This record gives sequence, C-alpha cells and structure tokens, in this order.
Amino acid sequence: MKKADKKIMSADGIADLADKEKSVSKYSTNKGKMRRPLQRVNVDFTVEMLQELDDFARE
Repeated sequence: MKKADKKIMSADGIADLADKEKSVSKYSTNKGKMRRPLQRVNVDFTVEMLQELDDFARE
C-alpha cells in the first residue's frame, strides 16, 4: 500500500471500527509496540532495603 493510500483517523475512530468488527489494518504502520497498561504505586522502603535491592540488581 502506498503512503498516500493510508487514511488518517483518530484512535477513537479506529477503536470504533474495531468494535464494529471492521478491518483496521490499513491504519497500522506496524512500527509501534504493544504495551501493557501501567499502574503507578508509591512504596516506602528503608535505606537498608533499597541498598539490598540495588545489590541484588547488580548481580
């Protein structure tokens, strides 16, 4: 497929097509990576625990 043949559509628009079980392959560049959603958490560690984790990571 030529570059000019690719249509520009928002992510929501592509998701709507996918929900309707329509093909969305023409909107893909195959350059991205699938990533799992992240969840941020805050954790408090003692200095000793951080040192132990650092030592383990170096091994």
